[in-house]
Amino acid sequence: MALYDQLQPDEYEALRYAFRVDLTKDFIGKPALLKQLERGVSKRFVQLLVDNHDKELDPWPQGGETLFRLAFIRLL
Repeated sequence: MALYDQLQPDEYEALRYAFRVDLTKDFIGKPALLKQLERGVSKRFVQLLVDNHDKELDPWPQGGETLFRLAFIRLL
């Protein structure tokens, strides 16, 4: 499932490191990016890894099936 069109740098900390921007130069969207950086992270993008999985006992999907769709967790 491609998430490129659904995720934005203001929402996910990991996307801040997906590209580099020279903030000393002017560019379209610079004020919005500076505002997002000042506001800080509101969500984290995480991955879960299941260890010691027994396909006969555990009801987890196999073969690349979706375990859980994109969810949001509010940071306190």
